[in-house]
Amino acid sequence: MTTPDSRRLRAIPSVGEILSQAACVELIDRLGREPTARFAREAVDALRNLILAGDLDEQISRPEFLEIVLRDIDDRVTRHESCRLGPVINATGVILHTSLGRASLSERATAALVANSRGCNLEVAIDSGERSQRGDQLLSAFRDLTGAGGALVVNNNAAATVLALSALAKGREVIISRGQLIEIGGSFRLPEIFAASGAVLREVGATNRTHVPDYARAITAATAGILRVHPSNYRIEGFAHSPEIGELVELARQNGIWAIDDIGSGCLVDTTRFGLPKEPTFADSLRAGADLVLGDRKSTRGLDRDAPSASARPGVSDRQTDSRRLAGDARLVPAWGRIRRDPDVTTALDPGQRTRRTGPSDSRVVGGCWESSDGQCRSRRQEPVADRCRPGSLAGRRGRASGRHTANGGHSHCG
Repeated sequence: MTTPDSRRLRAIPSVGEILSQAACVELIDRLGREPTARFAREAVDALRNLILAGDLDEQISRPEFLEIVLRDIDDRVTRHESCRLGPVINATGVILHTSLGRASLSERATAALVANSRGCNLEVAIDSGERSQRGDQLLSAFRDLTGAGGALVVNNNAAATVLALSALAKGREVIISRGQLIEIGGSFRLPEIFAASGAVLREVGATNRTHVPDYARAITAATAGILRVHPSNYRIEGFAHSPEIGELVELARQNGIWAIDDIGSGCLVDTTRFGLPKEPTFADSLRAGADLVLGDRKSTRGLDRDAPSASARPGVSDRQTDSRRLAGDARLVPAWGRIRRDPDVTTALDPGQRTRRTGPSDSRVVGGCWESSDGQCRSRRQEPVADRCRPGSLAGRRGRASGRHTANGGHSHCG
């Protein structure tokens, strides 16, 4: 005996019929036959379940079934494509937003990516044909920009910290203030980074106040160095104190141990020029005498993406500190092969560094702002957002301008 449900189930269009519809033919051209067929099968299954559950009007006709399935397929494709990487408009008020890709690539860096995508001298010395070290092409730029004697570029600042601690302090103690034991995006905590590196964490001071004598009393024969961490994503204010890096450098030199400075954002320029709070720079820390400086090089001129790196100061004979040897020691750490930058990022960084050295143009993008020739930082929100929206730009449809402008979307260890 034929039931109403069985008659309606037989009226469900076949997958073949669905795929022959104009809307699905277009999807096949765009996505491929198998993904489109999968969406069609899922939509048919959903329709069948609605019929069996009695959730559809019994008077719905077969053509209406087909229309229901096609709408369902369109919804599934929309959800699928919304999860894919794509361009967005940053209307959050956070200039360099970790979740939105931070700094934009410059046109020169983008062009270099395309040009080098089919092969480049990533680890080959052109003059000799011998194998070279990845990232060597960036060293002269880093030296010019920061005054460092050597540099390594890795995945992010957490990776740089693991690499530095593994190379310089594995099995030995590194002293750090309790007020600098940060937690960063993704729930990573500095004590966990210490554990991964093999270095021993030695806390000193209090959450709000740490003094040079606190560090001095903690130094023993097991001490490898002192680590200072700049708190990029929080502030301790009021009754608070933390030594400057220069003070810690002097103490480290007196005791023959390393002075390591994690400057957070890794700025190369004076951020106060753009009306932003002061951020430490590689050059500032190296001039203060730090042996190794860690930081996410977040671009402040929209020239390149992050360049999390470790920069070492030029060799000082009385410390037997050779910055090239520091970089070499870090490359010997087993983790180096897993956290070094890929070819695309190395390529993108190189033109960015060259642009920095030749100086800025009259006007360029600064993360979420415009930098003008008069040095002012103007919000991109002053530009009509509708003029910048285009189909597929999800943040252009959903973004909201809220919160105050800041150069940081989170501590730079997030990468």
